[in-house]
Amino acid sequence: MPRSTPIEVASFSRSDEAHIVKTRLEHEGIACLLLDEHVNRIYGQVVSMRLFVESSDAERARKLVMRFRNFQVVDEDESA
Repeated sequence: MPRSTPIEVASFSRSDEAHIVKTRLEHEGIACLLLDEHVNRIYGQVVSMRLFVESSDAERARKLVMRFRNFQVVDEDESA
């Protein structure tokens, strides 16, 4: 089955936040791609890192990103 189109679900100016969210999404079974990480290291917060997921996972990924940004704990039962 072909993969769906990648969709940007978040951007981050801080590398630590980007990696925490990426790891959380991967833990939930959502494949992620983090772009512009190396550019961000060179130019700092001027360039944001962008997090992409497959379009079929975009809605669920956005909810998890919002929970992270709002410092909400994700219940294991809710993420399924």
